[in-house]
Amino acid sequence: MRWLHFFTKRERIGFIGVLSLLLVLLILIQVENKNYFNQAKFLSEEEMSIVKRKDSQAGNDYKASFKKNDMLQVVNKKLFSFDPNTITDEEWLQLGVSERTINTIRKYKEKGGKFYRSEDLLKIYNLDKALAAELLPYVNIKNNRYRNGYIDYSKNKDNRSKYKKDTSGRYKPNYTSAYTKKVFTQIYINSADTAILKQIPGIGSTLAKRIVSYRDRLGGFYAAGQLAEVFGLPDSTLQKMIPWIIIDQPVKSINLNAEDFKNIKHPYLNANLASVIYNYRMQHGNFKKVEDIKRIYILSDELFNKISPYLNIQ
Repeated sequence: MRWLHFFTKRERIGFIGVLSLLLVLLILIQVENKNYFNQAKFLSEEEMSIVKRKDSQAGNDYKASFKKNDMLQVVNKKLFSFDPNTITDEEWLQLGVSERTINTIRKYKEKGGKFYRSEDLLKIYNLDKALAAELLPYVNIKNNRYRNGYIDYSKNKDNRSKYKKDTSGRYKPNYTSAYTKKVFTQIYINSADTAILKQIPGIGSTLAKRIVSYRDRLGGFYAAGQLAEVFGLPDSTLQKMIPWIIIDQPVKSINLNAEDFKNIKHPYLNANLASVIYNYRMQHGNFKKVEDIKRIYILSDELFNKISPYLNIQ
């Protein structure tokens, strides 16, 4: 603190006063946050309803109206096999897709956009990720060489040497021959090992290990964009990879009603939030559906959309 001697006595007093004030404010904020968090654990449904109502009066009426519409759509939702290139707006509504998202899809098609594989649904930026994961198994794109993550090369025998047949008679990339050179090809992101990932330009041993490690911690990727969360992965490399990524396996899910749920470790679910969810369940009983955790006030919509594909009810 020798540098303080360069200031006048009045300047030193002023500096120390401002520093003290900032320290007091920081302590008050920490105490307030801690009190709020502790109180949030044990709110009754009636108390939680009052808090939500006050928050709505503060400026969330517009947002709440969309939530109400979405809930109405969920009640009337009906899942069925569909081709996203030919489906009508009414059929999108039956699947539980909001009108805002349908409008986005309509504009995408008007500009020449087309769905070539089921994972292309994830390119619709405002499509709820949990709903997208639910719809993916029902996508059935007709007259297309992409079929559930496989490529139909039956009409082009010259390309068969780069692909191997599986038990169903379809062709899947033969990584032994297809990766003899560093070229982009279909990346089965949930099953590719580090040897395969290292064949991607820009991916070395360290990044390949990080991708596999983060994938294992998540329980698998449900969207290509999640790779942006891998530490050290350059955005330029990711953008080149995304068009070639195929989500080839469903993610591993976590039972919300499990006895040891509060001990769950997941990148999207820290220990504090897991404890809050667990305590809420202990107070109100087992969850009947994943959406029930939305009643927990401290859980944001953004976080719910990220974590919900990894949750289930058993």
